[in-house]
Amino acid sequence: MMKKIMQKQQSTTSIDAHERLLVGGLLAVVGGYLDAFTYTCHGGVFANAQTGNMVLLAVNLFGADVKSPLNYIAPILAFAFGVLLSEYLHRRRRFFGVLLWRQVVLVIEMLVVFVIGFLPMTFPSLVINVAISLVAAMQMNSFRKVLNLPYATTVATGNLRSMMENVAKVVFDHDKQARVHVFHYGGIIFMFIIGAIFGFLASRTLQNKAIFLTIPIFVSILVIIRDHKKYEGASEL
Repeated sequence: MMKKIMQKQQSTTSIDAHERLLVGGLLAVVGGYLDAFTYTCHGGVFANAQTGNMVLLAVNLFGADVKSPLNYIAPILAFAFGVLLSEYLHRRRRFFGVLLWRQVVLVIEMLVVFVIGFLPMTFPSLVINVAISLVAAMQMNSFRKVLNLPYATTVATGNLRSMMENVAKVVFDHDKQARVHVFHYGGIIFMFIIGAIFGFLASRTLQNKAIFLTIPIFVSILVIIRDHKKYEGASEL
């Protein structure tokens, strides 16, 4: 009897709070929303999809409609620095003896979003794009698994590849577990698209203030992680 109880407890604690599907879905909404926000309001630059920025950089460098290369180079460099910063926070593990490093990442991202919402549309887009790319990189590098599956919260290409890989396992190998994985990846992609749709619609009417709509999402994620703190595994410490 005791053995069964222990096994049940192990299965319950095998998924840390930050890897829960709800957290992954909410972060995907944020990822899609911020990309649509920067693209719509701040010069056609992506907050998250640095591959897109690299393509736009090349096109604008050698195309007829030339924009300042700095508009694309700066977010790319900010994204790279954001990864390094998140790795530094990871190595600190805890802050103030209470906050775990992933919680700190979300708090920083929420503060950046809060400040940007108060900025006028005349404020330089380059600075806003750099700030969002920085925190987007921190989010992407800090939340890399959902239900023990590798995924990305800020771009959809890798998730699409993983979903179709599992579709192949279902079709060719009759893998029942792969069906569940298809659902999980499909859900994350769907949430990313929903975020992008709402980000575009809100940005057209609210402009910079549209970014305030992501704050409740950050708060809900922090609450989820706090409420499930007892399930946090050694990977968090």
